[in-house]
Amino acid sequence: WCYVNNFELAHKPRALRLPHGRGAELAHEMEQLVDELSNVLPAAFEGEEYREHIQALEEALKEQQEQAFAELSEAASKQQIKLFRTPSGFAFAPLHGEEVVSPEEFDKLEENEQKQIEVIVSALQEQLQAIIQRIPQWRKETRNKVKALNREVAMSAVGSLIDALRKDYAELPEVLSFFDAVEQDIINNVKDFLKVEEQGEGMDAKPADPRALHRYKVNNLVLNNRENGAPVVYLDNPTYLNLVGRAEHIAQFGTLMTDFTLLKPGALHEANGGYLLVDAHKLLTQPYAWEGLKRALYANQVNIEPLEKMWGLASTVSLEPEPIPLDLKVVVMGDRTLYYLLEEYDPDFAELFKVQADFE
Repeated sequence: WCYVNNFELAHKPRALRLPHGRGAELAHEMEQLVDELSNVLPAAFEGEEYREHIQALEEALKEQQEQAFAELSEAASKQQIKLFRTPSGFAFAPLHGEEVVSPEEFDKLEENEQKQIEVIVSALQEQLQAIIQRIPQWRKETRNKVKALNREVAMSAVGSLIDALRKDYAELPEVLSFFDAVEQDIINNVKDFLKVEEQGEGMDAKPADPRALHRYKVNNLVLNNRENGAPVVYLDNPTYLNLVGRAEHIAQFGTLMTDFTLLKPGALHEANGGYLLVDAHKLLTQPYAWEGLKRALYANQVNIEPLEKMWGLASTVSLEPEPIPLDLKVVVMGDRTLYYLLEEYDPDFAELFKVQADFE
């Protein structure tokens, strides 16, 4: 049994069941994939062909803007108005022949002529404003084209590597679904594989999170290395967490963090498909252990759930791993007194533990 990242809902890791020996193999191949992509993707985005495409898109945007202003300038010239570029933007001025009319000369013109020029300039200013308002949209379109180019470059680099993995796991549809999610996430977050100076225009240039690529790991919760036979597990200290598993935490920047790679198995995970042996007295003296065991057996699944969440004390976002189906036999060992007390006072006991066996 493995836990892998849920790329849509990171707080709900996905559980994968693999044939004997394939879990460790999948974890190793995913590590190799990340290592290869850390070399292949930077090389793809450093290539001359990629840089030429980016330059062509930037030049097309510049040409589009220049053409719009050139057309406006030409339209203004036909009406004896000149368009100026100034440090603060653009300005219009009337022409007399080829010469610009100074403010003093403009004041000397007849009132009707002044009003006529002002009407023309006002119409040209509206056209100028319309062009200026379109510039952000043109830039957005260019950014989208750059992002599409980045996706295309990333897809060509990632696709062949992921396809090779798909062939190895063709008989496991859940793993193929995981590969699809991995491929899309890598394409959408290609910047995590690049250094800041290599990140393209369509990417948010920022330092990569050192744990960013951690999400492509595989957490092998239970590795069954036995060639034959079912697991037999004796749990000496049957606490709630030792039974159902737990999510560990690490300190990062003064905050306790957790993710799917920090999920640890309980005895129910390790004994799944086989047998779990538990001492009744130890089990009953551990808070919530007996209730946790019964809940797992009734539901036929084991769910890693922290105690503070059961108590309603959790105030932070916690993991909600996908439950793992259970198929095992549980042997509870104890003396006759405990057996009859449980049979008398716990209505669930006789329903869950139907077979009584006496030993010397």
